[in-house]
Amino acid sequence: MGSCCCKKKVYTMEADKIQSKEIATDTLKVNKMEPNEIATRTMIIDKMKTKESTTGTLKVDKMEITEMTIGTLKIGKIIKPPC
Repeated sequence: MGSCCCKKKVYTMEADKIQSKEIATDTLKVNKMEPNEIATRTMIIDKMKTKESTTGTLKVDKMEITEMTIGTLKIGKIIKPPC
C-alpha cells in the first residue's frame, strides 16, 4: 500500500496541502495562495494549489495575506501584485 504524505517541505517553505500537476525547477506558478504569515526569509502557507511547482520565480494570480513585514513596511492585503 502507498504511504500518504500530509506535509511537504521545500527548502524554507512548509505547506499543509499542496496539489501540483507538474513539478519543475525554474518557475513557480500559483493560482490561489492564502498564507497566514509572510516574513522575509520564511513563508508559512496553509493552503497552496499550484499547476506548476518549481523553485526559481514566484508568479501569483491572487495573493491575500494577513500581515507582510519588510523592514518597517506593513501591508494588509495584496491582490494581483505588479509583474
